[in-house]
Amino acid sequence: MELRYIIIKVNEMDRAKNFYSELTGKTPEMDGNRMAKYRFNGIKIGLYNPEADGEKSEVQRGDSVIPAFGVENFEEALEKVRGLTEIRDEKEIDGHRWFTFRDSEGNLLEIHER
Repeated sequence: MELRYIIIKVNEMDRAKNFYSELTGKTPEMDGNRMAKYRFNGIKIGLYNPEADGEKSEVQRGDSVIPAFGVENFEEALEKVRGLTEIRDEKEIDGHRWFTFRDSEGNLLEIHER
């Protein structure tokens, strides 16, 4: 397992992209209304608009950054995490599968299929 990118939930995608582009001097390598990704030496920062997936739009403190881990065997990882904690949700959009869960301290984490 390796850390692949950090997801930051945003309320207004255009405002967030402007901020991160201005801050980093980079343009997103993937640029959309749902997700915009910036690459930094192999690690990505993903700005995520939850409204695009029908979720509540107001970002809540504590869930605005989600470390996302990539795995080769999605089902094996899902079962392993089920043995540690409750799965919050499992989704698939455009061939991209992932699930989220909370760590022992209540932080939201994601595992996705590479």
